[in-house]
Amino acid sequence: MNDQAYAETVKKTLLDCIADLDSIKWLFLKHPEADFTRDRKFSFQKLVKIMLLIDGGSLQNELMKYFSFADDTPTKSAFCQQRAKVLPEAIRFLFSIFTERLEALDTPKLFHGYRILAADGSDINIPYNPLDTETYHKNGDNRGYNQLHLNAFYDALNGIYADCVFEPDRKSHERAAFITMVDRYRSSISTIFLADRGYESYQVFAHLIRSGQKFLVRLKEPGSNGILSTYNFPDGEFDNLNLETILTHRQTKEVLANRDKYTVISDVSNPKVV
Repeated sequence: MNDQAYAETVKKTLLDCIADLDSIKWLFLKHPEADFTRDRKFSFQKLVKIMLLIDGGSLQNELMKYFSFADDTPTKSAFCQQRAKVLPEAIRFLFSIFTERLEALDTPKLFHGYRILAADGSDINIPYNPLDTETYHKNGDNRGYNQLHLNAFYDALNGIYADCVFEPDRKSHERAAFITMVDRYRSSISTIFLADRGYESYQVFAHLIRSGQKFLVRLKEPGSNGILSTYNFPDGEFDNLNLETILTHRQTKEVLANRDKYTVISDVSNPKVV
């Protein structure tokens, strides 16, 4: 399949997913008995498409572009009123079914039989609202800003996002988000999880081991506040140095007397993130 044909197939797949979402929209509306029951400029399908297509301009300008600068283009107030009727779970469901169907379009590229899922986080600026204490940051004497924090699983070989977690930036917890995505990951393909230094934690390692997952996590360098700070390293450069520890919940006499052999961790059950 050439690039143009693949792009058209992806577009059709997305439109089909939006149509399927529309067929069960009552599951994702605040008042399903009343919302989107009359024909309007903003049908449910059109609203979802606009939300996906909105670019970096003002909302009214984006609406003007979508409706081809027609005289009867709906106002941004009308858009916001319709958008407020839809639950956030609608977009998550759309993301899930679209990703699932996208993966089925072609034989996935693998690394020695493994799917490679890379985790990383990023801050996302959102509209200014100093009253939203969970996302608002002060900026000295300047006007502050609001941010969400995104954690995502990215299929490094196939260019597909497999999952994501959004959190208010001031309450973000990358390791908890990582565990949440691992726990809800379902695939028949053997997978290796990659993660950067923000996900470094014995707690995360223990959870992955208990789940039977393979993983590779980049650690902070010795001398930092990472887990390597507890080890003694030789001077100069070195390769192929194996470090071993036994992860345990127990604090027995043997464990307490052999701190170089054991690492005590708390419960590895999932700290849930929405």
